[in-house]
Amino acid sequence: MINPNQEFNSSANQGKREPIQNALLAMWITFFLSIIIVVGVVLYSWHSASPGESWFKSAAATVLETSHLIAGIAIITVSPIGIYYLIRYEHAKTRGAEIESDRLARDVERLKAAEALNRSIADQQQDLAAFVGKEVRSALASAGSRSTVASDASGHPGLDPTLSPSVLGERLNHFREEKETLCDVLFRILIERIVTLRGVNDRAVFVLIDSGSTLFPLFRRFGRWAVSERIASLAENPQTLGRFRLITNSVAGIAELAIHGRLSDDDRYSELALKAELIGGVPLAVYSATVGPSAIRYLTELKSMPIRDVAGGDKNNRPNPYVIGITTGNYIFLGKDHGDIRMVARGDGHREFKEALCNVSDEIFVVGPLGKFVAETSDIDLELFNQKLGYELASQDLRRRPYEYVNVSGNLDRVHAITTFRPFVGGRNYLLQTHGAVIKSRLEANGRHVVEIKDKWSPGFYEAIRLAKTATLDGLGHIVLEFQDIPGDVYEQLKMELPHENVRTSEVRDQFFGVKM
Repeated sequence: MINPNQEFNSSANQGKREPIQNALLAMWITFFLSIIIVVGVVLYSWHSASPGESWFKSAAATVLETSHLIAGIAIITVSPIGIYYLIRYEHAKTRGAEIESDRLARDVERLKAAEALNRSIADQQQDLAAFVGKEVRSALASAGSRSTVASDASGHPGLDPTLSPSVLGERLNHFREEKETLCDVLFRILIERIVTLRGVNDRAVFVLIDSGSTLFPLFRRFGRWAVSERIASLAENPQTLGRFRLITNSVAGIAELAIHGRLSDDDRYSELALKAELIGGVPLAVYSATVGPSAIRYLTELKSMPIRDVAGGDKNNRPNPYVIGITTGNYIFLGKDHGDIRMVARGDGHREFKEALCNVSDEIFVVGPLGKFVAETSDIDLELFNQKLGYELASQDLRRRPYEYVNVSGNLDRVHAITTFRPFVGGRNYLLQTHGAVIKSRLEANGRHVVEIKDKWSPGFYEAIRLAKTATLDGLGHIVLEFQDIPGDVYEQLKMELPHENVRTSEVRDQFFGVKM
């Protein structure tokens, strides 16, 4: 690429003159030199003339004789110099045109870059506005607001869980940053799985997301991803996402997807960028979800039901999809014998739905913050946990009903846990530091591989992405993420790590989470 600064410096080295000026200067210098030569010849003839000889005639003869020499010198010197600088002049004009053309091209590139930067800033401002809006609405909810329908900061209407009088609305503020971190890494792994599996025998891929605040951030990420995928490929293949479907029983999750997954923010009738389904059933207001016999029957028949807008499948239009189940638990117990992952749940139909989800899934991701994992021992199990919390089956108070194990059948190697740990660095004391090491050790039991990820640029992250691109997930095992965005004050840390007051008692936190204060 031409650099105009180089051309300017070159001209500066030539005395800042144009080539045509240099040619004229050379001609004038030659002309004056010729006059000087003629005057010199005349003076020489006058001085050397013999007595009686006309010095004028002698000078004229000498001048006539030397004029041929002068003309020859002029032709030999001036003409090539003039021609050379005339050529330089034309070359400079051409060069100048090239510089101007290159400058215009760079201006266009700068304008495009500025537009891209402005779009990026606008997106960041929108994200910030949405975050601030949710924080404000959360504060209003804490002040006693009971509204169930609101708009986010960008003006999108929809169900706002932070204003909904449900457990979900309250728990969105529990482990907020930790849940975002978990869902961010999980989402990147899921995208690699979807792309890889769609290329295997043209098979449809269904992502089945359970309800709950832990998995709520996934809906926003899937919505934005689908919009970008559709926009990027719309001119060539509008059905790029035809072999992918997102299915959930989360009412709040579908509302979030409707906000972030629309193809156009300006068109109220804009469709979603991806195929999605809300599972029908009995509303479970506590978790803003659907459960019950209808929901379970849907899951049971998921792989055999005809779905016309999904490519692949047999002649009866049954897609036989590959199902990736994403779930969580009120707490997640790790078995003392083989490190089995045993979610616990409570509430009418909640446990049964999770079991049906796990049984229909080809692979299962169990997601939870570190403060939701419990390592069983010979002295610690779910029965003791319920006892310490005062939960019993006979209780008429729904808040005192006991937790129950979610039974997962089939090959347990298809179950993959994703949680966090606290690093032993910088002399920092984290309340769940030892607990995180115990959970990681328990996940490694029975020969399971555990991928440790410090951040998005660490070798562990790229290892997880590499394993996600394989046709099977036998080698992925479990994933633990380093998380240290935790307050320094020990009591603020306790409220963040164990947000439920009933597990912050000295006996429960010490026995089940290894927190000694």
